[in-house]
Amino acid sequence: MALVHTIKNLAHSLADHLQVVPCILYNKLKAEVDTGVPVLLYHKILPVLPKLDNYESTVSVASFERQMMQLYELGYQTIGTAKLLAWMEGKVRLPEKSVVITFDDGHLSVLKHALPVMQKYNFVATVFLTTEFIGNDSTKKVVSSSCGAVTCSDRPSVLSIEEYGAMSWDQVRELRDKGFEFGSHTRNHRVIRGLTNTQLEYEVNGAQRDVVENLGELPVSFAYPCGMYDENAIKFLNRAPNLGLSFTVKFGTVCRNSDKHLLDRISVRDQDVGAVFEAKLTGYDFRNQLKSFVRKPSTMCG
Repeated sequence: MALVHTIKNLAHSLADHLQVVPCILYNKLKAEVDTGVPVLLYHKILPVLPKLDNYESTVSVASFERQMMQLYELGYQTIGTAKLLAWMEGKVRLPEKSVVITFDDGHLSVLKHALPVMQKYNFVATVFLTTEFIGNDSTKKVVSSSCGAVTCSDRPSVLSIEEYGAMSWDQVRELRDKGFEFGSHTRNHRVIRGLTNTQLEYEVNGAQRDVVENLGELPVSFAYPCGMYDENAIKFLNRAPNLGLSFTVKFGTVCRNSDKHLLDRISVRDQDVGAVFEAKLTGYDFRNQLKSFVRKPSTMCG
């Protein structure tokens, strides 16, 4: 197992180094086309990357600082999902370089570590709340799910509250007062693919009600737990009160004519800085391009 882990880390490191050159070339040569609005996906921001953490789910404070500084230097302005929806409906115009920053689950690290960095650049974000995770008794242990998210349990766990704990509702309101926006992410981070309408009512509409009860506002956006869905879930979301947008984890940017309940996002990794990060903002991901041998941005707006 140790050998497999070492080989995996070496492969990741090699890919990280290989992607720099094509990303630099892409940034220099890309055509002046509308590549859509980037919606960045984060989970946790921590001072040190946990040894037991999912490889993709945590960004260090140092890398996050570099990424936010880079957005600022490139001239990006942050918007929320409510404004993104209004733009998609043709109701408003957006700044030339707009970006949506999202955090899934509602981790305490958003308040403790992401907020201080974002305030330096007058940035805000949308946080998708797993509502029964929010406000849970901090004496309970937190456990990691199969896709890197968290749930609460009374069983012992090696994961710390600092690394995986949730915000309280008071802390969520503190973020709201700083200009942050909130969407829903179900009540229990349950994958909604395959759920019955009764189960979807509890997880989706129930989470909506939880946010209204605690924040006094109805979310306009939703993020699929683990990015999984099916046709019945999409139909249910189309009928859900006030939910105008639903986000997957599929890589790409958002265009005016994108399917409002199958929106792409750009998952940001700790290693995504410099030319690699800049290329991702326009919908180019070297790792994905290497897999498919496609030498063009994964999303172009028509």
